[in-house]
This record gives sequence, structure tokens and C-alpha cells, in this order.
Amino acid sequence: CSVPCNKIHRENHPPDPEPAPKPAVTKPPEETAPKPAVDPSNPFSVLDDSDQLRYLFKRYPGLQARLLEILAATEPPPEMQAAMGSSLNDMMRVKAMAAANPKKEQWTHDVGIRKGKEALRRARTAGGEDGEGVREYIELINHLITRAGEADKVEEAIRKQATERDTELIRRLMADDRG
Repeated sequence: CSVPCNKIHRENHPPDPEPAPKPAVTKPPEETAPKPAVDPSNPFSVLDDSDQLRYLFKRYPGLQARLLEILAATEPPPEMQAAMGSSLNDMMRVKAMAAANPKKEQWTHDVGIRKGKEALRRARTAGGEDGEGVREYIELINHLITRAGEADKVEEAIRKQATERDTELIRRLMADDRG
């Protein structure tokens, strides 16, 4: 979620204050081999064969763990994940458990996005190598998507994915209600 939602996150939040400039990071030399064409049906395909992205993961070995933590913040709790693909009875059981504990915030897609934004903000503002890695990752993803001219397609793909997910949930609820 952190990669595709980055543009939305950036639009919703003011930029962080910039720290003092650091010495420029040397990038590995670009290969002269021809790059595969970008798949027009997948605006994120520009990231698949990015040497710069691979270099960033080598430079910051903890980056993948930080990104997985951000993703985990957007996901529903484990007990709700189990019921997501289940029957209406399982969903009702999860809702009953949530009602039994009203102090605990009930998970919705919007709650997941909000928690993901908070996790991204914490990771981005973290000090040390972890924070620096996340900031460089965000900058690189923005650069790669913008350079490929895919920014509008990425936004549209995110909207389409959310609509399909919502439609499927409604379809399942209606089918369970009839059956």
C-alpha cells in the first residue's frame, strides 16, 4: 500500500521539514543493456527491473522490514482477516466480538488507510538509517513513476482496485444474505 498510495499520502500531508543537506549519494553506474518496455496494463511495472531500487534495498537492509511494518498497519486485525473470505456468520461473529469490546476501534478500510499514513509518517521521520532509507525509497518511487509518465495511471489503478474490492465485498454480502 505504501508504494501505490504514496501520491495520495503526499497530497494529504504537508512536506516534512528538510534536514541539513547531506553529501550526495553515488549511484551505481547505469547499465547499457536495453530495458524492457513498461507494461501499459501495469503502471507499477517500471519498478520491476529497477537497478536503483535493488541498490536501495542493498544499501538499507532494514528497509524491507520497515515497508512491511507500514503495510501491516493498513491490514485488518488477524481475526478479521480470517472472516474476510468467509461466510456471513463468520463476519457477524467478528462484529459481535468487536461490539463486546467497544473501546477498541473497529477496523474499516478508512481506519487501515489512516493507520498506514501514521506508520508511513513515523517511518519517514525516524532518525538514523531506517528513516533515511524510507525517505530515499519514497523519493525514488516518486522519481521512477514520474519519469515513466505513469503517475496518472497509478492513481487510476489504485481507484480501480479499491472499487473492485468494494464491489466484491458487496457481492459476497448479498450472496450470503440470499443463501
